[in-house]
Amino acid sequence: MTNKAEGRLEQLIVAAPEESAAPERTVRERVGAPEAVQEDLSGHVYGGQLIVHIDAQVEVPEVSRVPVYTVRFRTFSTEEKEALTKKLLGDGPYFDGNRDRAIYANCDNMVRLYEAWLKALDEGCYGPGQQENYDFHRNCNLMECLSFEMKDMQRHSDFPAPQPWTGRFDDERFGVQNGMAQGISVTPWERGVDFSYGTDDDVSFQSSPGRQPRTDREREMWAMVEAFANSLGFTEARTDLMCGVDDDIRQELFHSETGFEYDSFQFRLIPCYAGIPSYPDSYTCTGPDGVKERVTHVPYEQGPHQESITANVVKGELTNFYWQNPLKIVSTDSENVQLLPFSQVMDIFRVQIFRSVFLGTSDEDPALWTDEPPMTEEWTVHSIRFSYMLPGLLAPARVGLRRHFDRQRRGRQHHQSQRGVLIF
Repeated sequence: MTNKAEGRLEQLIVAAPEESAAPERTVRERVGAPEAVQEDLSGHVYGGQLIVHIDAQVEVPEVSRVPVYTVRFRTFSTEEKEALTKKLLGDGPYFDGNRDRAIYANCDNMVRLYEAWLKALDEGCYGPGQQENYDFHRNCNLMECLSFEMKDMQRHSDFPAPQPWTGRFDDERFGVQNGMAQGISVTPWERGVDFSYGTDDDVSFQSSPGRQPRTDREREMWAMVEAFANSLGFTEARTDLMCGVDDDIRQELFHSETGFEYDSFQFRLIPCYAGIPSYPDSYTCTGPDGVKERVTHVPYEQGPHQESITANVVKGELTNFYWQNPLKIVSTDSENVQLLPFSQVMDIFRVQIFRSVFLGTSDEDPALWTDEPPMTEEWTVHSIRFSYMLPGLLAPARVGLRRHFDRQRRGRQHHQSQRGVLIF
């Protein structure tokens, strides 16, 4: 990690590559990364107090070289779109997508899911002794969702038969379906391009912390989505986390290891370059200027987003695959870049974390922050991971922290506890 100001990062990458005389030395050995870190930090930040608990395994890939690449967002040629269409959808005939038909099918799927869920609740799927929670969830949540989906089905039940495809393979915004409502799309946007494959047989998944597979069936689906991702030929990808349709309910409402089994899962996959993962980065500590700009509402333009890949599997079938911002390597700028010692990265984190965080809830008017009670925020870092990062160069050049939120109130004092992953 180094300061990008005045071109220092680029100079370091180009002028000072590490030509390793001992390629058998792993990255962990080169940077002196331990297996685990346990440490508590605390300090004042804008708006209150920040407490950071580090109880983390240090994850470093088993590689000995760290190339640095120049990349661009992947573009899809006419030939590539046609090849992907034939590979994923068959040789045709092809049809235009029908929004009403897709909404109807998705609602129909959700109705079947909720009906099965209600039946499972009545049968005690979350274990004994939770009847009050069963009743609350059944009456206040699932019945309301079921009613909403059924009304939406009625609103979108009148739709025409599939219409022949009117697009072309050289369309910039490309989308096409086959007769089984399987479709692919390539959607350019301001900072990249999104690739998606899907069917109308999908269901919605609640946001919940991911986990590893627990059963043979889950491991089978885990491998299936990884094989699909790698068959596209964009870059290497590996499955990283998964969740079931009710994982959030099991954990937050019932605190149970058992639950509603619907044979449907969502997976997160990670693109890898030279064997090094590129984790999605949902929150990055940007330095004191980032705090100032947020507090004073000076326009602040964030850098490009990391690649992210998700896949849904419903009843054993891949129903949705979404790859945001797939990248393509343009050139290799260093075959084996120099790396800061792990201890120095941690020293930077210990200082920077308290200069990069602001606390407050009144986003509309910073003046309102003066009327709020002081806040205390607790973070628990449960994993430290070596990762490629954007922007500019695909290089491990900054520290980021992904966070999961669990807000609480203690008297007049706002208190917020979070779990996160430190990326270095």
